[in-house]
Amino acid sequence: MARNKTNKALETFYTSIALYMKHIKGFLAYMTFPIIGQVAGLVIIFVLNYHFIVNLDVIQQYLPIFNKPTVIITSVILLLLPGLGLMLKAFWDYLVAYGAINSMAENMIKSKKLYDIEAHTLVINHRKFAFAGLWLLYSIFMFLFINPILWILGGLIFVFFALVFQVFTLEPEKNVFMCFHKSFILVKQKYFETLLLLLLISTLTYFFIPEIIRLLCNLMGIVTLFANLIQNIVTLNLQVYINKFNELLLTLNQPALTVLDISKMIVLAFIGWIISSYLLPLRSLACYLWYKDLNKKYLAKFKKNKKIDVQV
Repeated sequence: MARNKTNKALETFYTSIALYMKHIKGFLAYMTFPIIGQVAGLVIIFVLNYHFIVNLDVIQQYLPIFNKPTVIITSVILLLLPGLGLMLKAFWDYLVAYGAINSMAENMIKSKKLYDIEAHTLVINHRKFAFAGLWLLYSIFMFLFINPILWILGGLIFVFFALVFQVFTLEPEKNVFMCFHKSFILVKQKYFETLLLLLLISTLTYFFIPEIIRLLCNLMGIVTLFANLIQNIVTLNLQVYINKFNELLLTLNQPALTVLDISKMIVLAFIGWIISSYLLPLRSLACYLWYKDLNKKYLAKFKKNKKIDVQV
């Protein structure tokens, strides 16, 4: 019996990969703005403020008004707005994708095609306040386990809420709290199989594939190329912290880190984040398929119990 349960989780894992690969072009196109938009917004923020601070002396010579601290602070804030606006819009679209991909999957299974993507996004945006509430409650739960000591416990508890976005999208009559309750009820049927599926899909999309891409980028010199481009920005913003960290390393008889080392770490982190973000549809597909299977069993059991109650 345990073997069949394990096989079902593995079957869902393999099926989700097959579906993602079959429609990968559409998923990559859909995820590009939410991901690249966030990166572009962050780049704009740092580049504008970097050039403003570096050239502040020259600006003050020609425009004495910039000698006033209030003008400098106001200028920095104004320079933040274009990049911040772009980043927040892209970030919201990324959050929306958690729900919209489930609508896409529902239609994709029926039609065997991935199309009319904008309509699936509207499914979530039409309920944006409820969706924001869902994310708020989800974030509160995450905050409760922010202490590293509680990460394992938090992870085990969060398995019960793995399907909240599927419930929200596919059962629109349910409010935010009911989504969490329904996810709990569904996962409770097959907790350890759900945990296995989540471990498999998370390992693949958060660690295995991103690590391969990072390794390839390193070998191709891409990491060093981008690290050289951001060295000056890193120096301006992090040099004080790097110096303090190097002091700590010296007390531990460890070699000091250079700005280039830190820059490479940042680039590698961004590459890993970008790749794992592009794989969000794969994670959502796995959860969608698992939701459909668990919900089918739940409804069958519910109807059976209701039929017994009526007969009694």
